[in-house]
Amino acid sequence: MRKTTQKWMGDRVIAAALFAAAFAVGTTYVAAWGRTALFYQHLFGPAVMFAYGRGYVNPDLAQAPELKDFLDVVPEIHSGTPPDIDVFPKEDLPEHVDTIPFGAIQKREFYFLGTIALIWRAVGVSWSALAPLFGVLYGVSLLAAYGIFRLGMGRAVAAICAMMFMLSPIHLEYLPWLRDYSKAPFILGTLFILGRLLKTPATPRALTGYAAFCGLLIGVGLGFRIDVAIGIPAVVLTILLLLPGNPRGAFRYRILALVVFTAAFCISSWPILRTLGEGGNKSHPALLGLMAPYSQRLGVGGTVYELGHRYADIEALALINSYAQHFNPDTAPLMYETPAYERLADAYTGEVVKTFPADVLIRAYAAVLRVVDELRAGPEHPIPIGIEHPPWTGVFQIRRLLEHYLMSHTRYVALIALALLSAYNLRLAFAAFGLLLYFAGYSAMQFGARNYFHLEVIPLWITGFVFAQGIGLALELCTKGKRLQPLVPTAQWAGRIAIIGVLGSMALLTPLYALRVYQQPRVHALVQRYLNAQRERVAFTVTPLGNGKVLVHGRDGAGLEELPWPRTAAHFQSEILLAEFRNPAPISVALRYTSDCFETDMTWNAALPAASSSATTQLFFPVYYGSWTGYAPQWTCYRGIEMAESDLPALAGVYRLTPAPPFTLVLNIILPPDWERIPGYQRFTR
Repeated sequence: MRKTTQKWMGDRVIAAALFAAAFAVGTTYVAAWGRTALFYQHLFGPAVMFAYGRGYVNPDLAQAPELKDFLDVVPEIHSGTPPDIDVFPKEDLPEHVDTIPFGAIQKREFYFLGTIALIWRAVGVSWSALAPLFGVLYGVSLLAAYGIFRLGMGRAVAAICAMMFMLSPIHLEYLPWLRDYSKAPFILGTLFILGRLLKTPATPRALTGYAAFCGLLIGVGLGFRIDVAIGIPAVVLTILLLLPGNPRGAFRYRILALVVFTAAFCISSWPILRTLGEGGNKSHPALLGLMAPYSQRLGVGGTVYELGHRYADIEALALINSYAQHFNPDTAPLMYETPAYERLADAYTGEVVKTFPADVLIRAYAAVLRVVDELRAGPEHPIPIGIEHPPWTGVFQIRRLLEHYLMSHTRYVALIALALLSAYNLRLAFAAFGLLLYFAGYSAMQFGARNYFHLEVIPLWITGFVFAQGIGLALELCTKGKRLQPLVPTAQWAGRIAIIGVLGSMALLTPLYALRVYQQPRVHALVQRYLNAQRERVAFTVTPLGNGKVLVHGRDGAGLEELPWPRTAAHFQSEILLAEFRNPAPISVALRYTSDCFETDMTWNAALPAASSSATTQLFFPVYYGSWTGYAPQWTCYRGIEMAESDLPALAGVYRLTPAPPFTLVLNIILPPDWERIPGYQRFTR
């Protein structure tokens, strides 16, 4: 009993020290970074009103210009400087300001904005006053990470892993992005509780308590970032299927725990749940995550099609508007965060998943590999942005060297970890395998650093676990002075590893190949529909651009210098064009747009493979002409095909597919002459 108490107290002391260190590092980094990060500051009007006793209402910023200037930090974000206005005094708030309805994000992230409101009410409205909040979130994330590490290793190794996580460049750099970072404590806390439940048998009372806490954690976290909802299926499956002991004997306690979890979650998340149908844009980021930039990050591709070529809200917006007009050409332009946009975005994303399920799965597998192997500081970026003081740069250089030598091939270390777990307990091995696939694979929905920075705990846990097991085995050998006896008989040990290997491989490969068999004919049929679609030839004009470049644009549309309607009007049109090339050598072309700013410029580059003189390479691509009222994006307009003047003879013709738009799924397709030999699904490219 005394030994257990000492162990518990030791963990408390280390946890307190880690929290204090993380709080200091996080607060100092945000204050000294000297840059402004985006966390939707323009939506913080209700927090200011509440802080100054006006109630939690959304002010009309047009009637409060000083407040609008305080909340508008976009110029500082682009310039990398601190906010020009740090403090907003109460006397600058007009006595009377009309209120407007809350926006979708303001409703959905009620707890996030409410936390800001409470802090400002206590200490005054200023951006610098939020520094302690950054420190608390960073400290809580580190506490959860230390708890996760302790599930698989001793205190010393867990503390080292926690320090590595605290000093991670990718982790630290995303702390100033408060809205994106705020999900980390909730997701890591959920992972820790799941690990505790999996490792240690819980009494019915303890299980109910854990379930209630999990429900509150995820429910409140949902009001910070909707990403926290990822924990719900994991909690349900863990309680139902993966807890230690006989599931049948404790079935009623598991059901009770699920009821308590559900009740705690629904009560704590009710302010958010009741707003999800009012324009939450759940599918919008997932749609962006399926486009070419994320395919490159994930290392997948090798197909003739892409869903889009820019990580830009404008591309998803154009896709959904095109989808809407496919069913009703008279549909008015849709804008983000409206119920109509959300409904159609959900439907379009559903069409994509039904058509390309194998691609969705391979992207999840790729995300697991990237999380396990590539979430580490590289030689080109070993130090967080803004840290230049020599002692600290030395610390980060040492950290990078440790990562380089210990975590360069973590995927293979993960196999060792899985083998060790299976030798000890198959249930734990399958649970760890499933949680890895689920939490790391989920990041494929939008594989950007702001969505996966907190997952660095996974490769650190894998490395720390194997290292701790190796140290433990070495110490036991040295102290006993004889051959180490395995925890279980050798035959059983080998059989368990074989079981996890065979069943794990089947669980990965069977659905992948089944979905590829399903997807291949459907994709080829879809491409064939593009080829068989009615088309009309477009007469085009060639305009020299200088530097050996020319612009090819249609005389009767299919490329315009200006929108044919006022830019301030809400209007949208789209069409699908086909450009045919007879190019004996590979060439590159750019599909050029003009727009009001970089964010709405939909220009993208296409690399065309060589084709013989008797065959053609066909490029199908959607083009958009649109303007929206409200907030940015404002307008975008397709101009034409930009290419080298020397490649102009290779252009055999430009065509318009009719009617426009003729398909529900709008793709960018590059078809070489032998395109039918190319698989109709994505594969690993690295």
